[in-house]
Amino acid sequence: MSCLDFHLKVREFNKLRKMDLKEKIIFSKKVIGKALNDFGDKIGVSCSFGKDSTVVLHLVLQVKPRIPVLFANTLVEHPETLKFKEFLKKKWNLNLFEARPDVTFWDLVRKYGFPRPRRSHDKRKNGEPAAPRCCWYLKEKPLLLLVRKLGLEALFLGLTWAESNVRRWLFIDRGPSWYVKKQKIWKVSPIGYWNKEDVWKYIEEYGLPVNKIYEKEDRTGCRVCTAYRGWEKHLAKNEPKLYRFIIRKMREMGDNRGHFFLDEFIGDNENG
Repeated sequence: MSCLDFHLKVREFNKLRKMDLKEKIIFSKKVIGKALNDFGDKIGVSCSFGKDSTVVLHLVLQVKPRIPVLFANTLVEHPETLKFKEFLKKKWNLNLFEARPDVTFWDLVRKYGFPRPRRSHDKRKNGEPAAPRCCWYLKEKPLLLLVRKLGLEALFLGLTWAESNVRRWLFIDRGPSWYVKKQKIWKVSPIGYWNKEDVWKYIEEYGLPVNKIYEKEDRTGCRVCTAYRGWEKHLAKNEPKLYRFIIRKMREMGDNRGHFFLDEFIGDNENG
């Protein structure tokens, strides 16, 4: 990529992310329309039932109500997420398909240890993403198998540029849709240029239901995850018994992460 091309891409990215919400919704609907025109019945929605993917699902269902909705159940989901999934399935009459892994989180811990943060410079081998391994075996691999079973060529996702620097550069370089050669699938994120405030404002304005996990957490995902910054405080505060169990297992395996000193989060009411 030339220096001029790079600056043009950055300029276009900044223009799109600075749009107001009304303009972003119009742009997102254009992205959805183009993808549906390109892939027809061979595109689905990957939904974690977090706030971002719920917004994408709402946008897509307005155009294609019976589109396949794919949920990767890692078997270590928050109970709130599973309840919300069933609630939306009935409320929005979802054409829902569920992917499940053939191994458990604890099988992977015994083999690879507790998950550590994903690093962009880690090498990939045989198409398997970099660490943490559990993301691949519990979520990505089962989801890809389901995609192939359903004969899909593309997936709508709820990714946004504001989630990380990696995501920011992805949208600068590739735009709202890109092809993943190793997985042989197109990925489309209609809300790629939105930020967190846009997502919550859309939810409020359109009266969307919200996963109750956000009453105690700012993220969805696996309840036993030890691969994101601040996992110790979140887990110690919300599920102290599970937190203590994980720390003990870490110590037994020679993993010195996590601390027992978080007494301000662990009280007598241990509802883990």
